Amino acid sequence: MKVAVLADAHGNSTALEAVLLDAQAQGAEKYITVGDMVMKGPSPERCLSLLEAVEPIIWVIGNHESCYKIEDEPYMVHPKFDMSVIYALYDKQYLSLAQTHWLANLPLMQTVTLLNTTFDIFHALPDDPSSGEVFPTGDQDAFDRMLTNSESDVAIYGHVHRQTLRMTRDDRTIINPGTIGLATAHNYRPDNRAQYVMLEITSAGIAAINYRRVEYDVEAELAIAKKRELPYFDLYARTLRDAQYSFTNDVIEAENIRCGYDKFVYNMFHK
Repeated sequence: MKVAVLADAHGNSTALEAVLLDAQAQGAEKYITVGDMVMKGPSPERCLSLLEAVEPIIWVIGNHESCYKIEDEPYMVHPKFDMSVIYALYDKQYLSLAQTHWLANLPLMQTVTLLNTTFDIFHALPDDPSSGEVFPTGDQDAFDRMLTNSESDVAIYGHVHRQTLRMTRDDRTIINPGTIGLATAHNYRPDNRAQYVMLEITSAGIAAINYRRVEYDVEAELAIAKKRELPYFDLYARTLRDAQYSFTNDVIEAENIRCGYDKFVYNMFHK
């Protein structure tokens, strides 16, 4: 059985379409999503439509899907809070109320057995889709916690935009498929291709973990973003072109001030 594992498309439908075509060519029989399929890119509704067409067997919430509830949260003085509000309002122009409600209420974790192998799927940690503890070179304790209270054989997570293979101390496998829509490698050789994983599973267990990277038309994606007047366009363009993370607090804060997003969000929460 071949299973395509998809994470962190972030509203980049051009990259997602390229990945799905590659997965089809590789013989994918089932699909798993690992969260953050929306927000930051210009086409949340197109991403949702593309995914619905392949009927994933698993959907879990990412930290960005949870932002569709941010208007119900208390106001926070933080650049990324302002950004989350702006992006959520942007996405809601293209998604129906039913779609945003469904995405914002996806489960934190799902468990599935494929042939004889059982997988736990979640975005960062089983109880926290926004944890910053799970970078590929992070402390072993965080990776052990992924399966501490589980009898499953494998954990699959996303969030950190890095293709990762780790093990727990009791020798269980942890897989991160990387990011489809926002490649952000912090290394000497940036690579802006879309990333995912193809698993080959037999009755004996996982036979192969194939980390895939797929070229797509970055400039075509940016043309869509520009036409749709995507907020934080310059940061999105820099990230897609250079594969370097551009959404740092200081850069976001400067953009919020330049565009008046900080005042807009403040007034929105202090009517």
